[in-house]
Amino acid sequence: MSTAEQGAAADAVAAFDPMSLADHHHAEQRLTEVRACCPVSQPHPRMHFLAAYADVEQVLVDNTRFSARSNFRLDATEGARPFRTGSGALPSSDPPAHTALRLRLRRWFAPRALRRLQPRVEELARAAVADLPIGVDFNLITVSKGLAAQVVYALIGLPEQDWSQLQAWSDALHETLPAPLNGTPEYQAMMARLQALIEARRRRDVPPDESVISGLAEAVEAGDLSAAEAVIHVWQLIQAGTETTSSLIANLLHTLLSDRDRWRLLQHRPELVEAAIEESLRRDAPIQYVMRTPYEPTAVSGCPIDVDEQIVIGLQSANWDREVWGADALEFDIERDRSAGHLAFGRGAHACLGAPLARMEAEAFLSELLRRRPEIMLADGYVHELAPELMVRRPTHLLLHIPN
Repeated sequence: MSTAEQGAAADAVAAFDPMSLADHHHAEQRLTEVRACCPVSQPHPRMHFLAAYADVEQVLVDNTRFSARSNFRLDATEGARPFRTGSGALPSSDPPAHTALRLRLRRWFAPRALRRLQPRVEELARAAVADLPIGVDFNLITVSKGLAAQVVYALIGLPEQDWSQLQAWSDALHETLPAPLNGTPEYQAMMARLQALIEARRRRDVPPDESVISGLAEAVEAGDLSAAEAVIHVWQLIQAGTETTSSLIANLLHTLLSDRDRWRLLQHRPELVEAAIEESLRRDAPIQYVMRTPYEPTAVSGCPIDVDEQIVIGLQSANWDREVWGADALEFDIERDRSAGHLAFGRGAHACLGAPLARMEAEAFLSELLRRRPEIMLADGYVHELAPELMVRRPTHLLLHIPN
């Protein structure tokens, strides 16, 4: 397509608007359109949207030109101007602070640490499958969210008697995103409880162990972290680890059970479970966007972007780019080559730290279902609808049924 033809096509197609539920719910069509004619667009005066894989990957890995300070907070009016600094959490911090934070948290996501945690993950997955009701419809979202939360709470080292209340607060706060959370009563209550739990660890009311909260309490006691920073780290792990993994499991199960040939393929070839998880992450990325802003005026693919303008990076759009994945990019193919090249967990220094844990949980739950409940199916009359959330891709509900 010539430059003139591309310009004319861009004028005929509205920019993809990440603030629009209509665009979100028709993303397959809309993103195909914008990638073809305006892969870098401006849906709002101070917001730019990146749709093409090459541009998305370029900005994700370039921490010298682009700041993460407005990450996960969409602002259609002010762009990145309200976010002069990050929140202090890992996803919105920049080097060198980000480098130090990531190194501190990485010890709990290293292969050795995850191997220690794996038996607990598998135990929780077995319990979740064993508790599934027989002969009645049930909502898998509730199950997957409960499992994901339990795994994160176990990793962090939060006492089991607090799990239900923490999850209730977390669910309420998730409904608020991408709006600010600080002023909500749930946020204040959750921060106060997490701070009390860290203080109990500092006082050695609970013996030290290998958990996240124990390690953070030791860092606070040593003066390496403030108490407020430790609380923010725990909060960020809860938010990131619960919703993403729950959505991954729900998207995966819907896709597999909506086509019994896919389900039967995994029954006969369980070695393809990992490939199915990667293809689900590519086809239905749980998190749709991340945000960046340039440190200085710059350009992406020739399109100027000023300081304090927000760049919304289309992770899902990149994962559907036909230039990378071929003409069948919108299809789900368990045996697709290079599915693991997707950008669902980001790339570069800000790539999702908990990605290996999310994969472990999904594999444990899916493998247990294939072994224990191969007869599971979509509930009769179930209609798939996307949840009315801007940044998350998952069903509003996923009704399943295990026959008597």
